[in-house]
This record gives sequence, structure tokens and C-alpha cells, in this order.
Amino acid sequence: MAVIVQATERKLSESGAAPGVHAHPRLVGTILSEGSWIDDSEVQEMWAGLLSSSCSESGDDDSNLLFVNLLSGMTKMQAKILRYAC
Repeated sequence: MAVIVQATERKLSESGAAPGVHAHPRLVGTILSEGSWIDDSEVQEMWAGLLSSSCSESGDDDSNLLFVNLLSGMTKMQAKILRYAC
């Protein structure tokens, strides 16, 4: 879980996100819960990317929940193939 949080903070910093942006609590909980079961660093980066892209100033947007459900349903190999293809 700490790896995902650190990677999310790094991604937000690299993107120049405004201080204080945050994600909807439901998304944060689900992403950290689902992502903590993965031990592959590439897939954890995908979870971090999803969390960082979910952050906004208001923190009330839960539209990325669809992508959370998709990523949580993938195997490690499927996620790597998706990452390679995109």
C-alpha cells in the first residue's frame, strides 16, 4: 500500500497538481485495498496512476470507479499486456 501512495504522490508532483488535491474516499479505499494485493511494481504503478488521475480540488468525482473495477478484474499478465499496448 505504501508503494502505491508514494508513487501517487510522485505522479501528482510530476504533473504539477495543485497542493491539496484529493480523490473521492470511496476511490481511495478501493484502490488501496485492491492494489495492495498486487506485488508487481508495474501493476502497482497502474494503480498509482489511477489514484493520481482521480484527484481533484473538490475530491467529489468518482467517475474513475469504472476503471478501478476493470483493473481489479485483470490478472497481472492482462494488466501488463494492456500497459504494453497503450
